[in-house]
Amino acid sequence: MRSIFLVGGNPGGVILDRSHDRIRPFFVLVLALLLCVANAVAEGGESEDDSPADLEMAEALEVEDQLTVTSTRLLGTPEPTMSVPANVTVLSREVIERSGATTVQDLMSSQTGTVLYDQIGNGVQTTFDLRGFTTGAGTRVFVDGVPVNEARNNGLWLDVVPLGAVDRVEITRGSNAAQAGGGALGGILNLWTRQGEELGGRLSASAGDFGTNEFSGEISNGGERWDVFIGGLASETDGFRDNAGGDLRHLGGRVGLQAGANGRMTLSFTDGRSDFGAPGALTEAELGADPGQTPFNEADFVDRELGLLALNYSGALSPGFSLTANAFARDGTSSSLSTGRSAVVFGGFLAETDESVLGAILQGDHEANLGDGVNRVSFGLEYLDGETDALGLFTPATDPGNVDMGVVGSDNRAERTTTAIYLQDTWQPSDSWTVVVGARWDDDEVGYDESIPDPLNGDATNFSEVSLRAGLTWAPGPSDAVWFGYGEGFLPPSAEQLFSFPLFGSNPDLLAEDGESVELGWRHSWSRINLDLSVFRQETSNEIVFDPNSPLGLFGANVNAGETRRDGLEAAFRGRVSDEVHMFFNASLIEAEFESGPAAGNTVPLVPSERFATGVDWSLARGFDLRADVLYVSDQVLSNDAANQQERLDAYTVVNSRLSWSWATSGVGGRGRSRDGVTMFVEARNLLDEQYATRGIFAFNTPTGDNATFLTPAPGRRVMGGIEWGF
Repeated sequence: MRSIFLVGGNPGGVILDRSHDRIRPFFVLVLALLLCVANAVAEGGESEDDSPADLEMAEALEVEDQLTVTSTRLLGTPEPTMSVPANVTVLSREVIERSGATTVQDLMSSQTGTVLYDQIGNGVQTTFDLRGFTTGAGTRVFVDGVPVNEARNNGLWLDVVPLGAVDRVEITRGSNAAQAGGGALGGILNLWTRQGEELGGRLSASAGDFGTNEFSGEISNGGERWDVFIGGLASETDGFRDNAGGDLRHLGGRVGLQAGANGRMTLSFTDGRSDFGAPGALTEAELGADPGQTPFNEADFVDRELGLLALNYSGALSPGFSLTANAFARDGTSSSLSTGRSAVVFGGFLAETDESVLGAILQGDHEANLGDGVNRVSFGLEYLDGETDALGLFTPATDPGNVDMGVVGSDNRAERTTTAIYLQDTWQPSDSWTVVVGARWDDDEVGYDESIPDPLNGDATNFSEVSLRAGLTWAPGPSDAVWFGYGEGFLPPSAEQLFSFPLFGSNPDLLAEDGESVELGWRHSWSRINLDLSVFRQETSNEIVFDPNSPLGLFGANVNAGETRRDGLEAAFRGRVSDEVHMFFNASLIEAEFESGPAAGNTVPLVPSERFATGVDWSLARGFDLRADVLYVSDQVLSNDAANQQERLDAYTVVNSRLSWSWATSGVGGRGRSRDGVTMFVEARNLLDEQYATRGIFAFNTPTGDNATFLTPAPGRRVMGGIEWGF
């Protein structure tokens, strides 16, 4: 843990407080509101009637194979997964808890279509994307309707999202800007916060290898007119290698209130912090000699913090017409120190950013009979305004970990404003057919203003896109559905790519990246078993890459490159094969290639052609449960090796297992709650102690003066044990 970082070994040095332990005013208001609402409603009594929409949703969420998915920008009218013309997966609270995951990245590691790797080196702050996109900016992620992607570059800090407060995760794969706006090239994640149930809670404590300690807790209460939920996590570790230690702090919750006879209002909050060392990558020789060493990045770190407040309303205004509204505030801070192998020549660099985002969405839904079927129209307006202040400080080559606040290298502000209008029509002419068409117009304004090093460097530009979506589902019977889907996506260039480095890569003439996906799928559900199978083609044009030989900059520039194509097959099996055994099997096969340009015909870096995950959860006798899962990832082309000339990153297989024993005192609790009583467990991650790396890059090695392969080692075997009390 590093709450205070001493910078400067002389009077010019300062103490830089990186603890981020300030108490945000709006979170104080949230806590006060939770307490006041709970007290006021408890005194006022409960209504005998609940919102029909809430009752329908609660019933739908009782069992995994009946889950619904958000098919429009906001929740609106939930759509049964069997009728959605897209590859969708819904992970219920039960699935989240069975996984043992602490972060969203952990949870997603076994899902189809996932790209996941570690470029920082601590095993926690990993990069996530979908469908063969590898920058961590190709997937749009929402928490209670609030986008958590960075406004500056669409990046993701999923490790700071409190997974313990998430009720369900909805994964929609494929380009879908018509639903989510810019950034949804590979797909969408929707995360919804848990609602309160009957009075109860849970406390958990665990400890294990690498000096790891973890504590979590939650409390829940609610009635027919109100609900309150709060959950938190505190975890710290020394890390599996030098300078890989740090801590996670998660807090999330919501309060819900009945609003009138047919409406519901919720206020949810998220506060997450992730502070870890950044040990970086090793050469092949260094990895073979000692995978735990950090010879050039001992002072490096990456600290992140996310705060979010969302107010949602959903209710019926008249027969057939409903309104859903969302207003939100989000802020985030990041602080990172980079030294590395070049520090002996160039020194290090401390980068600090402070982001604030405000936004609102207003969506109307209308349902009416049309012929013998039903037609639902959704239409809405969205506005988002985000700005990011960034400060960069150089450190001396003689002491790269020493930050002198007087040596400012950059001071700038980036802004992104999004205005959007969207429309979607879902027509079900019969129980067997569903037709979906949708369109969205986005206007993104990207602006930049710099005070250091060049006060004259500042500009703004607009990107306007119309994105389409269409799909068809045919369900010949209650257990089968065949679907076809088409979607478009785009990603505007970031302020850095456009303006921020006039001699080192910026290009104000960059175009937005554009993508489209076509896919065909089959979905089968019987008893307690679900099977999904889909094939897809995803094509992208104007992908932004850095060209070191471009004449636009002294050292090169960002340019729009040629086209890429991603062809794939995804299969998922999940369900209970008996009352005691729950199983899953997920498979992803993908061929990602450059279609034009100097690398035409070559494989896109860091995209595994094969990815398999399988697992079993077995309820044994006398309160014992055994879980085991296996993940296999095939070899990959190294980052920076578009020419495919280097030896590939090796394939790897990881096995995890968990054994638990539960002593129940009052049977099974509500949805997503373990039985009341005591549970003890022991688990092993990477049980077979596989030595592997999730990322490799071919880059210049300053100490030797030539290019080399660098690998980021993954954690070895880790054993944890703990106890949990549900009440």
